[in-house]
Amino acid sequence: MGVEPLSPASIKSLSQKTGGLARYKQTMLLMSLFSVCFGLALTSGLYYYLVPHDINWNASQMILVIHLLVGMLAFITIAPFIFIHQHAVEGRRLFFVIPWIAFRRREKESSWRQGKRVWGYLLTWSLLALGLSGFLLTLPGILWYFEIVWLPGYRIPWTLALVHLGAALLTVGLLWAHLRKLRMRGSSS
Repeated sequence: MGVEPLSPASIKSLSQKTGGLARYKQTMLLMSLFSVCFGLALTSGLYYYLVPHDINWNASQMILVIHLLVGMLAFITIAPFIFIHQHAVEGRRLFFVIPWIAFRRREKESSWRQGKRVWGYLLTWSLLALGLSGFLLTLPGILWYFEIVWLPGYRIPWTLALVHLGAALLTVGLLWAHLRKLRMRGSSS
């Protein structure tokens, strides 16, 4: 059950919705870059989390640096897409302030459309939780470079690490569900 490429008619339809073929290609380039960076960040993060550091301390530190760089790059590539995509599709950004409006079914909205929208909102919130927890985990290191020593209690970093891990795994599942919902619609039409 492989992924089939989009037909020329689908690409033309998508390019009309996104404002032209050039913009569609830019969006696909950003999404490809996000996919690669997210995959590398997920792999390096799981390696850093699961492999004991005393096996090879230098490799562990290099994996951490790779994780930080590709994680930031993934967040930088996805953040503008979220805002642009959400505004283009929904026309408003109130769900960041009032999250429960995402779950209401709109007038004349199909159940497929509502489901895809809800999966997309959940994916957005999990990506925000992932980015925020990652930033908070790196905050003591960032402050150290500015000669400010701040070390939170022992439980805070471990709790943030668990939130970061949980958000990463949740994001993988939600990304699969959101894109699967799109794929199911594409195969049924």
